[in-house]
Amino acid sequence: MNQATRSHPPAPRIARCARALIACIPWIAPAFPTPASAQNLIWENQGMTNAFGIDSGRTFNYNGAQVTLTWSVTTNGGDTIIPAYGSNYVSYQAGMEGGHIGHVLMGFDISDDDPRSWVEMTLSFSTTQTNLAFSVLDIDTGSWDDGVLITYNGGTNVRANTNLWSYAQTNASLRTVVIDNETGFTGWEGDPTAAATNQNYGNVNLNFNGVSVNSITIRFFSTDDAENDPGSQKIGISDLYVVPEPPALLAGALIPLLLLLARRRMRR
Repeated sequence: MNQATRSHPPAPRIARCARALIACIPWIAPAFPTPASAQNLIWENQGMTNAFGIDSGRTFNYNGAQVTLTWSVTTNGGDTIIPAYGSNYVSYQAGMEGGHIGHVLMGFDISDDDPRSWVEMTLSFSTTQTNLAFSVLDIDTGSWDDGVLITYNGGTNVRANTNLWSYAQTNASLRTVVIDNETGFTGWEGDPTAAATNQNYGNVNLNFNGVSVNSITIRFFSTDDAENDPGSQKIGISDLYVVPEPPALLAGALIPLLLLLARRRMRR
């Protein structure tokens, strides 16, 4: 039939179709991650002892995946580097850092302000994550100058993508962390002062919502802006959080599209 004589489908048919689609929501929603099924990794719930080192290779559970925490130490030339604030370079701390209680701490005491010596920690996920979020805590400066380089999936730089990170402290005049001005890395460093343990001034928030992540690597070192013998320095790693999109919004977005497709089908 031509356009002039084409008839519209009866309203009851569209109504029945709409009711059928709405009835499908309980089946559609479970396909998306939900807050109820999300499994955060809360460090203080892992049975670890305060200030004790975390063995490289230890595993934890996060959002349906196994997380393997590994770490290593690289020393350049005549530098001397020893653990600080814990019994090893990577330890569990029950206290507060960056305003966050209960965290993984990376700490060392180095004899020289040499960024070619570092402690590096990697979190590897047994299944790809697309809703990971956490914070690096307490990047600041004093006699030391914290340097932090973060990459994911084997080398992709986090700082280079401004969609992946933000400063926890919105007031720039209070921050103790800045984008680095070094030539050897693309990350963050402490400036211009130190943050108290109950302040978020040196925290950097990371949010990988919608980004596939298999591993995260955090390299921690002293920049050459520090004093010649910087002394002890530390940063913290917050709990790992799941930041899913609300399934109701996702399912709701599908309904108009499905209704439109159904309407067009009935008009054929």
